[in-house]
Amino acid sequence: MALNDLELYDTETDPGELHHVASNPEAAREQVMRMNARLNRLLAKEVGVDDGRHLPGPARFWRAS
Repeated sequence: MALNDLELYDTETDPGELHHVASNPEAAREQVMRMNARLNRLLAKEVGVDDGRHLPGPARFWRAS
């Protein structure tokens, strides 16, 4: 989490998003990891292999190497 900008709010108990849950990484670690795994599963389902096929134009524009 140290290398990522991360914001996490409990919108049920804090609808105004005033208390940033992830500001205490140790306390929020389990929840952040659970949410990250959930996001990765959704991306795998919706995007599949992330090889750039969905990007416009010739593939040479999108190669990282």
